[in-house]
Amino acid sequence: MINHDELSKFAAQAESIAHLLSHGESFTTLSPAIIESSLWLLCDLLEKINEIIDDPAACRVVADTR
Repeated sequence: MINHDELSKFAAQAESIAHLLSHGESFTTLSPAIIESSLWLLCDLLEKINEIIDDPAACRVVADTR
């Protein structure tokens, strides 16, 4: 089961990527290392979303954090 701390970690990582992109950065101006780590973070986030969708208890955790 996914816990609240784990969800918060992934939310913070996604927010970091969004922050970079919303402040005029684009994937063409970011360093290759940042691009690679961002893509890995996005893959991890998508994996967690799939786990949440497949786990009704995790869906309740997400709903409780809203």
